[in-house]
Amino acid sequence: MQSNSVHFRSCPALAIGLMLTTPSFAQEANPSVSFSVISMLVPLVLVLAAMVGALILVRRRFGIASGDGPMRVRQVLAVGPRERVVMIDIDRHTVILGVTSANVSQIAVLDRISSNITAVADEQRKS
Repeated sequence: MQSNSVHFRSCPALAIGLMLTTPSFAQEANPSVSFSVISMLVPLVLVLAAMVGALILVRRRFGIASGDGPMRVRQVLAVGPRERVVMIDIDRHTVILGVTSANVSQIAVLDRISSNITAVADEQRKS
């Protein structure tokens, strides 16, 4: 018996923890089902709200925008394993770029009216 009291004196947190977990000190409480559901849903909602907030912050900070901005990727054509030809609409112009792993080079700049010629040419090929 003497050794147990010495042990508890050296570690009071362990003694308090053991006293609170024994049936004589613990309070038996049966929470209702609605309380347990609410206690699970509140942290879930908080985590989802934090994720949405982080997404909004990242979009504003790094400029990840939706398709309503002044620049839009119209078409991408793969011409090699790492080479692409990209058609981009910027304001009233269409820019055609050559994109490789090393650099980006401008191939052509078209007005919006001349870019509509490609759509007419595609329709004529289908006929």
